[in-house]
Amino acid sequence: RSRCWSSGITPLGGTLLSDVETFAEALETFGLLDMALIATQAQRRMQFLDELDDLSHQNETLEKTMHKALETNLWVFGAKYSLISSDKTLARVISDYTSKKYSGPRGNKRPDLFLGTDIIQNKLLIEFKRPSHTLSRDDENQATKYRDDLTSDFGRIDIILLGGNVDPKINAQYIHEHTKLLSYSALISNARKELQWLLDRLTQN
Repeated sequence: RSRCWSSGITPLGGTLLSDVETFAEALETFGLLDMALIATQAQRRMQFLDELDDLSHQNETLEKTMHKALETNLWVFGAKYSLISSDKTLARVISDYTSKKYSGPRGNKRPDLFLGTDIIQNKLLIEFKRPSHTLSRDDENQATKYRDDLTSDFGRIDIILLGGNVDPKINAQYIHEHTKLLSYSALISNARKELQWLLDRLTQN
């Protein structure tokens, strides 16, 4: 009898037990391999977080250094942001915007901004402050101004402000619902917890 390999069924309508078992074994092997790859990636990400943590605790670290480390590793911000990325157009928008707003004597006050979008066009604006900087209400107000300026072109924009610490006098109740103020330590700690949860689940399986 000839076999119909596309369906795994013989012309008489029966299935070959050996073929089914082989297929099941292949799926199991693939699944185990997939889990092994996920575990390896999670462990590498843990190592990245350790290095990022070291970097964030050095007072001489600049905004642009943290920006460079995080712009291609947005998974650190959580699953919600893992699919967000930037492109040349968005990078140019930010470059043009900051160049116009902070030209001449104000050039040294130019903010370090990242603008990204996900597959359904949700926008995220991240402002990076140096690890030695404590985020204040003034920082939040300025970030809101950035959003106001960019909203006409992009619609709703979520904002994340990153710094060394958050001023404890800021009441979270009065922060805009689409704005987050985060310390690098809190960001890294949350990312570690997510990865550890994943590694624990893989170990149980």
